[in-house]
Amino acid sequence: MELNLREIADYAKKKLEEATDNVVLTAASGKACQVKFANNKIVKSSVENNFDIGVFVTKDKKILVTNIKDIPTEKSDLQKAKKKVDESVSNVKSFLKFVEPKQDYFGIAGGPFKYKKIHGLFDKKISEFDLNETDVVRAGMNAALREGAERTNGIFQLGAADVLLLTSGNVDVESQTTAAYFSIRAMVGKEASGHMTSNARTLKELAAEDAGKFAGEIANVAKNPVAGKAGKYDVLFSPLAFSVIAQNFGEAASIFDIEANLSFFKNKLNKQIGPKGLNICDDATIAGGIASSEYDMEGVPTKKIPVLENGILKTYLHNTSSARKYKTKTTGNAGLMAPGPHNVVFEAGKGTRDDLIREVKRGIYITNLWYLRYQNMSAGDFSVIPRDGVFQIKNGQILRPLKQLRVSDNMLNVLKNIYLRGNDIKQMAGWETSTPVHTPHVVVKNINITRPTG
Repeated sequence: MELNLREIADYAKKKLEEATDNVVLTAASGKACQVKFANNKIVKSSVENNFDIGVFVTKDKKILVTNIKDIPTEKSDLQKAKKKVDESVSNVKSFLKFVEPKQDYFGIAGGPFKYKKIHGLFDKKISEFDLNETDVVRAGMNAALREGAERTNGIFQLGAADVLLLTSGNVDVESQTTAAYFSIRAMVGKEASGHMTSNARTLKELAAEDAGKFAGEIANVAKNPVAGKAGKYDVLFSPLAFSVIAQNFGEAASIFDIEANLSFFKNKLNKQIGPKGLNICDDATIAGGIASSEYDMEGVPTKKIPVLENGILKTYLHNTSSARKYKTKTTGNAGLMAPGPHNVVFEAGKGTRDDLIREVKRGIYITNLWYLRYQNMSAGDFSVIPRDGVFQIKNGQILRPLKQLRVSDNMLNVLKNIYLRGNDIKQMAGWETSTPVHTPHVVVKNINITRPTG
């Protein structure tokens, strides 16, 4: 029999409250499954069981964030689990002695709160998944091969957890969560490849076959690429590619980034920074959203937050402490050390991908990006490398595949020049997109394309 989640979390909270002023505990017990495939064959599968407690405490305005990991999970190990907690509490007391007070810290939220149900966040089939059932992986691989791919590599991941949030602010809330992730790269020859992912909270919504089809299609038409030319182009970004850029529009709205001079949104509040008609929100309430939740990390109910409305920056993202500092209300975006976005959502436009291609006279279609790096974060200057299929567009038609290109531009310039949005919104999250993004294909004018050096 497994150790009771609440029993050990209550014990940890009691011990920490005896030693600190504010306590927030996030206890999670669950399993993670993983299937890897390479060269069209399943090569590895694994299951891990986890029981961890995330800890946020304050004492005399000193702040400490840590984790209690590798807690024994068996009921017979209760005393060992309590000993693990006691050791962690002792470490917290010691570490707090060396922490400098944060004078502009103003506490956590006081509950209890009422929450609105968000649908599609838990799937019993995922919690009971048998790794011998590999239909999802095979469907994705076969879809890519039907499109002309020769080889496929990728990963299929599932996770399920029981989560308990306890705070000294009178918050006590439980939830069950699941998530699924499928990533596939299809290859033809030595240079041609296509990549796509699918993310969902339920197996029913996971589109592994669609991801395989897209990856295979791109790989098949990306054969024999030629070196591209530097210059200014109208760029059509796939949802996978644009999500790598677009997550930054949510993260830059955090008041923490504003204060740290790490945001290109600093001094832009209530100013026109995007075209009229461009709406971007942070929405933790979206059904089936990878980061959707009824509450934030201090227990405050979440809601849909307009970040850009008709191209105007409408708000910064706050937790309770920062909201008190600026005499406003929390936006339900804790992060306790730093407020942050949940799901960055772009409003859909009109037309399919092919419709958008027909609107581009001189441009490039980029299907994937990786290694986005800033040269000047506060100004928004960045560069990022196109990966997998990249194609020249001329007079509304794709001409040929390209290689050896880099996007070197500015985040505010990207926002200002968003020109067209498709109707094909997809949920993107993964290695290069740590903050989930819901976005369609997007056309951005006058993007600066350079050649990589070295």
